[in-house]
This record gives sequence, structure tokens and C-alpha cells, in this order.
Amino acid sequence: MSTDSSWFNSADAVRPDYRVRDGQRAPADPRAVPDGPFIGPTLPDRGAASRERAPSYPIVAQYELGDPERRGPLGLVKRRQLEDIPKIKPHELLVWRVGSRYVVDRRELRAHDDILVRASSVSVVSVRPDTEVGVSFEIDSEDAAKFVVKVTFICSVLDAVVVVRDGQVNAADALIAYLRGYQDLFNLGLNYPIKAINRLRTEMAVQVKSYMTLRPPKIPGMVITSATVQIETPTVLVDIGKLADEQLIELQRQHHAALLDSNEQAHILNKANRMDAISRDPRTALDLAYADGGMDSPQYAERLQQMDESRQQRDRMDALTAISRQQELEDRSRQRQYELEDRATARQHELEDRADRWQYEEVQWTREERRARVEWKHARDEAKWKDELEGRRAQVNANIELLKLYAANGHLDTFNADIEDIVRRIHGDHGGPQLTAGDRPELPDGPRFGERGPEADRER
Repeated sequence: MSTDSSWFNSADAVRPDYRVRDGQRAPADPRAVPDGPFIGPTLPDRGAASRERAPSYPIVAQYELGDPERRGPLGLVKRRQLEDIPKIKPHELLVWRVGSRYVVDRRELRAHDDILVRASSVSVVSVRPDTEVGVSFEIDSEDAAKFVVKVTFICSVLDAVVVVRDGQVNAADALIAYLRGYQDLFNLGLNYPIKAINRLRTEMAVQVKSYMTLRPPKIPGMVITSATVQIETPTVLVDIGKLADEQLIELQRQHHAALLDSNEQAHILNKANRMDAISRDPRTALDLAYADGGMDSPQYAERLQQMDESRQQRDRMDALTAISRQQELEDRSRQRQYELEDRATARQHELEDRADRWQYEEVQWTREERRARVEWKHARDEAKWKDELEGRRAQVNANIELLKLYAANGHLDTFNADIEDIVRRIHGDHGGPQLTAGDRPELPDGPRFGERGPEADRER
């Protein structure tokens, strides 16, 4: 964001040394510059305060000093000229730099004092308390326009030496850098359109005060007490306001013109309505004709009698028509009632047929369900039988393998077993007890599986 030069100057705007130019001494009044080319700023005209740029604060001006000229009969005395000593206002003071020291002077030192003679530079510092220092920057709005925000800080100088030593030429530079430390402040305008300037002004003031409370600005040698926020009314809003006023005037003019036209149209419409009423009501037309003198009393009475007779005849015809219409409506109502009764009867028969059909389907479904249950039970028993058969087969195979293992280990050599009987028992060919998975063959004379027999011990 750029700063507004009309509110503060940068460090380059500090007044330079006007006393030496091209080897010549400048006049006492810097504004009285001799003719000829001269590069560098000049002091502003005091009478043009409204056109000049705001001076820097707190350092109003800085001058570099050369070695003073020697004076006296032998040239042994050094003395500053009076024009080398800047003139200051009552709220300003001078800070002379002598080597690494800084000496504060309220323009009480004389031209021949040692401090002035040995000084290398002098600074004019404003120590006026509660000085307003403004900074200005632009932020974007929601609708791509620009808000110009001006923040005015109240500053006071506590130590002029610290201000000069740290080079705090213009406090506005430090303050705008301080505000840039809060980046959300520069993005705040993106939430508001250009016409919501008042809401943005309030939000900006709250944000700046909160930021100063949480992180107070610090400038060496100075104190900042408070700040105020202003937002310039955009030119677009000014133009919109003027346009709105012009449009309001035009709308009022159009409203008055429309009102006059409406009154004229209402008068015409009222007259047309009266004519329509006369055309629709012969009695009204007759009264108007008699009132205007278009007919005399006998004619008026005769016409009234004729109108009454015609009206009575029309009433009788209307009564007969109403009676016929009523009878016709009653006939239609009875016919409609008969039709509804026939439809209700047909609907009742249809529902009874549907109920009988549902009952028949329910009986059929019950039979199918029973048949499905019987088939499911038969399939379950068959699967169970197959599982038991597979188990018995597996057990038979296991028993055969066990006999093979016994025979291989020599357990059947000393046991005279009826092999055919064992096989029949394994396969269940006779009605005796069959060999199941839980049965084991009894071998009373032989050792158990895994034990050594006596013959094995003798062989060892």
C-alpha cells in the first residue's frame, strides 16, 4: 500500500543544507536564492500554507556543518556565522552533534561556543506535545473500487537526543510500517462494497484500536497515545449522490406529471361511467331527459308507466324461467343420484368378487406352503442321511487304516482275529452292533499303540 504524500513526507523530504552551493555561501533567507540553476528543494512559501507539503515530524530539518572560518588578526579564532545557526520556533529545539555526543540547545549557545564550533551537524526537532501525525493508505473494496484510509496518531517527543541518534526523521514512516504489520487491516475492505463506507469506517476504527491495545506502537524517543481513523468518501459515491439527487428531482417531476394525467384520466373515466350507466338504465336516461327539458310531464309519466309494465312482464318471465330451471336441476340431481347408486352397487360386487378371489388364492398359497415345507423337510432328512453316510464311510476308512497300521506294527501277529467278521462288522453287513466312529477294536493281548512289546525288547 502506498502512503499519501499530502499527509506525511519521507526521510528524503527533510530540508537539506542551504548554506553552501557551488562553493558560495547561501543567503540567510533560503527563499532568496540568486538567479541561476540550482538543484534541490527550497523552503515553502509561508503564505502558501494550504499548498505546501506537511513538514516532517519530529525532525523538521537537518544540516551538515563544515569547518568554520578562522577569524581574528592571526586567524586563530573559529566562529560560526549567525546564518549557520538555524532559526527555530518556540516548540522546537536544536540538537548538535559533536563527535559521538549529542547536545540539546534551545538556541542559547553562541556562535563562538566550543560545541557549535566543533559540531558536524545540527538537527531541528519539534517537541510540541500531542502532535497529530497522519498516515494514509488505500485498500481494495468488494467491488474493485478503492477506499482511502487516514489514520491520525497523537505523538509526543520524550527524548530529542534519542530521536536524532536513531534517525527518526519522520514518524509517519515508522507508523505506516507499524500498520503494515497487521496485514488483515489492509484486507478488511474486501468484505464491504464501496457504498458500505460507514460500516467499514466503524470496523476499521475498532481494528486499529484493538491492534494498538495488543501491540502498542513503539518509536524510540517518542510516545504514541491514541489514534483516530477516517475514510474519505470515494468520488464514486459523490457522483452517485449527485446522480441520485438529479434522479429524485426527475422522479418527482414525473410523479407530478403522472398525477395530473391520472386526474385527467379519472375525470374522463368518471364521465364515461356516467354515460355507461345512462345507457344501461333507461330510467336514468329518462330522468336526465326530463330534467333537461327534453319531454313534458305527460310524456314522462306515460314512459314511466310503459317501463313499469315492461319490468313486470320481465319479472314474470324471469319467475317462470327460474321455476323451469329449478325443476330441471332437480331432475338432473335425481338422475345423478341413480347413477351413483348403480356405480356403488357395481363397485360392491367387484369388491366381493375380489375378496373371493383373494380367499381362493390364500387357500392355494397355504397348500403350496405346506407342500414346500414337506419337500424342505424331506430334503433336510435326505441331506442329514447323506452326511451320516459320509461320516460312516469316513469312519470305516479310518478303521481300515487303523487295522493296516496295527498289522504293519505287528500287533495282529499274536492275535487270532476273524478278519471276515471284522470286515462285516466294519461294513455293517449283519444285524449285530456296527462299528461307529466312537468304537475302537479291543486288543487284550497286545500292547497299545506307541508302546514297545517284549519281542522288540529282546531284539535290542
